[in-house]
Amino acid sequence: QVHRALPLGQRQILESEAVQWNPIVEGLEIPDQPRELYKRGRFARIPLIIGVNRDEGWTFVDQSFPFGLDAAQYEATVRNEFGADAPAVLGLYPAAAFPSPEDALSQLTGDAEFACEARPVARLMSQARVDVYFYSFEHTVDAVTPGRAIHGHETNLVFGNNFGAPSNHVLTAADLGLFRTISGYWGRFAETGNPTAPGVARWPLFRVDRYPILSDRFVVLDDAVTDANRFRERHCNFWDRFYFRSVIGTVPASAR
Repeated sequence: QVHRALPLGQRQILESEAVQWNPIVEGLEIPDQPRELYKRGRFARIPLIIGVNRDEGWTFVDQSFPFGLDAAQYEATVRNEFGADAPAVLGLYPAAAFPSPEDALSQLTGDAEFACEARPVARLMSQARVDVYFYSFEHTVDAVTPGRAIHGHETNLVFGNNFGAPSNHVLTAADLGLFRTISGYWGRFAETGNPTAPGVARWPLFRVDRYPILSDRFVVLDDAVTDANRFRERHCNFWDRFYFRSVIGTVPASAR
């Protein structure tokens, strides 16, 4: 993600090892702050598939806190990360509302770093009259990560690959059924710019609409593919004001 170099947990691990990676606004490859480029329509006007996995944040949080964390550690982590904004963040993601503080931090990380960065990109591109197709990948493979659709999990279902060690999971009939659906969507999109075809679940265009039932439409990729709308609306409305916070560089966001 662009507004931070790495998801919360992974960044904590790498910083402890003195390893850093950051996108740089250097005036050439990245000529300005990404949020400004999107707002001004300075991007390639080609159809887009964009989406997220339901549990994007889990892997990074689990790696950073392999023995779990309690409510006090969760609150301290959020305050360290968000400073003056921490009370508002904790109000939206109270530890008591989740099965565990680790689950709360996972949801927070997934929304802040992935889901609610993807939504404004999709909205701005759609408003520029670009065809955008949005998905939420929610298929779980219990042999890999029980009950969770984690970061990167979807790639095996895009290409039909079995999972390697330590699970060594061989794709089941249900997995392969979803693989055929996804690979069909991706193939048709590459060929025509539209993933939908007769006989398959329709993938509606993502768009901002004044009628709630038509706004932010997307597909849920699971054993059964369904469509929905108003993607994570409450939480993403909160994160809109944090969208693409400045990346490193000397070129100001106001530069033209």
